[in-house]
Parts: sequence; C-alpha cells; structure tokens
Amino acid sequence: MKICSIIVQSLGNLIKSKKIFFMENAGNFERSPRNEVKNETKKRWLKPLLITLGIIILVGGIFAWKTGSLFDKISSNGNIFGSLTHMIPGVSDELKGEKEGRVNILLLGMRGEELTGGGLLADTIMVASIAPLENKISLFSVPRDLYVQDPGTESRSKINAVYAFGEQKRKGGGMEDMKTVVGEIVGQPIGYAVAINFKGFTDLVNAMDGVEVDLKQPFEESMQFNEEHVCDSDVFTVPT
Repeated sequence: MKICSIIVQSLGNLIKSKKIFFMENAGNFERSPRNEVKNETKKRWLKPLLITLGIIILVGGIFAWKTGSLFDKISSNGNIFGSLTHMIPGVSDELKGEKEGRVNILLLGMRGEELTGGGLLADTIMVASIAPLENKISLFSVPRDLYVQDPGTESRSKINAVYAFGEQKRKGGGMEDMKTVVGEIVGQPIGYAVAINFKGFTDLVNAMDGVEVDLKQPFEESMQFNEEHVCDSDVFTVPT
C-alpha cells in the first residue's frame, strides 16, 4: 500500500500543476452557469483520475502482481479492479465498457506543447484494456508511423500527427480524433484517454525520489527536426 500512497500523492500534485492532462468525451462541452460548470468539471475529472491511477498502479506493479505480493495487500478478496475503484472516495459509478466486460484507455506520450519541432506529436501510443471481471489487463503499443485516415484533416497522415492536427483545428479535438482512429485500429471503443508530456513524466519520477544517472560524458543532439521541406505538396520536418 505504500507505493500506492506515493503514486496517488504524486499524481495529485501533478494534476494541480496541470502537467498531466486527460480528457473524456473530448470536445463535447455545453454552456451552463458558472456554478454548474464547476460541478460538472468535478464529476468529469473523477473517472479519468480513477483510470489514470489504476493504469499507473497496475503497470508499475506488474512484476509484483505476477509474484502475488503487491495486490494481495491491496485486495483480500482477489477483486483487483474493485479495489482500485474504491481507492478514490465517492467514486462508484460504472465505467464505460465495464458492463460489457472491457474498459479501454488510450495512453499518449509527447514532448510538450511548449516545445518547437513537433511538441504535440504523440510518439508513444498505447492502449490499456482492462477486463474487470477477470482481473486482467492487456497493454499494447500502436506503432507511431502507421499511415491512417486523419478525421481532423480528412487526409492521410502518420498516426502520431493526428493529435497535433486535431488540436490545431480545435481545442480538445486532438484527443477526440486519436480515440476515433485508435478505436478503429484495435476494433474496440475507447472510453477514456490520458496524455502526459515529458515534463510531467519527469516530475512524476522525481516526485517518487527520482532516478540518479551518472553521466560521465555530456550528450548533445546536433540534428534538430525544425526545418520545413515540401514533398508532393506535403510539408515535412527533417534534420538540419
């Protein structure tokens, strides 16, 4: 339970600083009075927060799970998913896909919006599929160079650019488009999505005492992907 407490506390700090961001039903917002918006915002954050905590705890403790040590402490009745659900006070609503026996979460990793040269390219694309009734989770990666039909531009592009193009078109559109495209690839509806930039990942590691690296020789990347070139009417960034 100690590792769970550390992760929960670390995530809480990062969420407050907006270094980890996630969305459910991206792009689907309704206008309402200020007080109603606050109430709806709180509700909308509960389920994604639960999913985020569940995935990090499950992935981070996968080895201990297989050896039967960590999750025996979390749950005495063997219902791991139920234990994770009740770790967040006040969260008891049914999750999307839970009734059908599978809760699917899209996990995205990118450099960060503030960075030039493709900071919003989703170079890490993974799907976590949880089977709550079986206490099982499948975690697999989607190749970032897959050529797909981009719903945001109505043209074909690499899948790692779908998020960036969607955000350029409308705020929140990137996550919505990625859920659509990845859902078509895996043949499963994506109920939730989580995205983290590299700064958020770094702070998450540091919040858990970090990892010391002895770098005896400095390393610098001289090739920067920031110069635009045109090929067959498409614009690409290549090393300079």
